[in-house]
Amino acid sequence: MADRQINTEELSAYASESLAHYMVPDVFIQLEKMPVTQNGKIDKKALPKPAGAAKNLKEPQTPMQKKIFEIVADVVENDFFGI
Repeated sequence: MADRQINTEELSAYASESLAHYMVPDVFIQLEKMPVTQNGKIDKKALPKPAGAAKNLKEPQTPMQKKIFEIVADVVENDFFGI
């Protein structure tokens, strides 16, 4: 959230200065306001899905990779990641 438009490339570069490369998100979404539940906690289900394709997502190739991908996607309730 921000009161002005944030350059995602600059944000990614800034994050990569102190985080390992695998911890820097591929996609950033700027929100006007965080969706919250009645208890005041962040409503993760109401967050928007990333609209664009991430830079380095690698699709599962083998049947084993596909099965693991399906399991993890089900657990984290998100399929926007690569192997």
